[in-house]
Amino acid sequence: MAIFAKKPKTYSTLHNRAVTIFQKSSKIMIWAAILNICGALFGMMLTSGNSGETGFGGGYALCLGIVHYLILVMQWNLLDNIVLLNVLIFLIAAIFSALLIVFASFSIKINIVWIIISFAFYLCDSIVAVFSFLNTGFANYCVAMITHIIILFFAFLCVFSYYNVIAIEKRFKNVQVKDGKVLRQEKEDEEHKYDFLEK
Repeated sequence: MAIFAKKPKTYSTLHNRAVTIFQKSSKIMIWAAILNICGALFGMMLTSGNSGETGFGGGYALCLGIVHYLILVMQWNLLDNIVLLNVLIFLIAAIFSALLIVFASFSIKINIVWIIISFAFYLCDSIVAVFSFLNTGFANYCVAMITHIIILFFAFLCVFSYYNVIAIEKRFKNVQVKDGKVLRQEKEDEEHKYDFLEK
């Protein structure tokens, strides 16, 4: 029976797994930015193919909910000027994608304030998306909602994994923070990835 006994979970195995999850999930806003700009370009192609008709088969399903809402507003007001409309659509999509990349760049550097801001921003955007994509057709609405749910899940996972790493560091290494310095009471058991509390 001893053969099948599980190896005890060490600090390093738990810590490295949690840090890996954080590292991967902290990049989710980069993927959101890429999807947003690709959705805008794809939607623009479908719109121009439909001679500027509204509806456009929901080509903007990968965009942020806020971006899609602004696109709808611009379409109502600039439908007669397709060139200007497309320029403004691309500009708005690019601005919000750049904002998401800024969020990601600070999140990757383990800045909990920006990690929470990123999650809160995308949560608000997901609420807007629920309403802004209503008239884009069932299939496209599903694509928009699934995309937002997946990204929102990883944004939450980023927040959760951050606090999970902190909890592991405190629980397994008896870490104490005093006057901004980290005091340790135990030696390293194995090589492990960087400690958040040292950042």
